[in-house]
Amino acid sequence: HDTSPLVSDAVVRTLHNQHPTLRIAASAEVTRRGLFDPAADSLEHLLRTDPFWQVRRAAVNALAADPDDARRWRITFAATDPHWRVRYALAQ
Repeated sequence: HDTSPLVSDAVVRTLHNQHPTLRIAASAEVTRRGLFDPAADSLEHLLRTDPFWQVRRAAVNALAADPDDARRWRITFAATDPHWRVRYALAQ
């Protein structure tokens, strides 16, 4: 539960890791730690381009938890996602 800038930076950088399970875990950590400011662009990138629907769904969940209304609109990209579970996460 370290809140140092080094750990926060590591969480945000992990959103770009080659392993999908780490990207999913990092998305959850962004929400848990409230790292929405530094992670917003990376989460949107995951939502738009990641090949794994599980990662895109995690990005939707993280973006939906963002308290900033302007950034939260980024989840609308999930409306046209090819996988129904990502679209369902948007509906929730």
